[in-house]
Amino acid sequence: YLAGSSFTAIAAGLTKQQIPSPRRSAAGWSDATVRRILMNPAYTGRLLLHTTEKTGYKYGRTRRLPPDEAICYPVPAVISVEQFMQVQRRQTQRRHQKPRRHWLTGLVTCGECGRRMTVSGTAVRRLICTGRKTGNGCKNPSMRLDVLETDTAAALRAAGLPDSPALLPHLIDSVRISAESAEIFLRCSKPVPPQLLSFPASAV
Repeated sequence: YLAGSSFTAIAAGLTKQQIPSPRRSAAGWSDATVRRILMNPAYTGRLLLHTTEKTGYKYGRTRRLPPDEAICYPVPAVISVEQFMQVQRRQTQRRHQKPRRHWLTGLVTCGECGRRMTVSGTAVRRLICTGRKTGNGCKNPSMRLDVLETDTAAALRAAGLPDSPALLPHLIDSVRISAESAEIFLRCSKPVPPQLLSFPASAV
């Protein structure tokens, strides 16, 4: 893992080498199993016991105890504490490098069939109707995300409203996109209904 391999790549390599997984699963290794091993301090010589306790005998429910209540039992070390900490730091860095969910996710609906439109793609991100993806007959074309952001900012400026990216999540209530137009519903104080901005859609 410290050499650069991912959880998935390590799991695939161990499965390919026919190395039995801890639970002898017929499916082989999983990325979750690799991650649990890499986060387990037992490999540094510190086996933690009494990390959970039952909350009731009747249903067998358990709760996780605070770290200071665990019992540390010495076992033979496989790796150094420094190696273990390097792994933990690398995991934290990789989590921070993951792309964040776009703020428009969950706010955009299809103007043709009413289904959600989701953000898809990497190099060129676009909004695609989930109904069309699942074959419900919707013909609404996809729309480039950067084009929608540019057109939205222009519509806001034309209406005398701020177009700052930091303010958009707080300003926009929902978006509806069809082949002909995009409609932006702005947040307003209740019970006033959301204000509507409309402009021609730039479909791809």
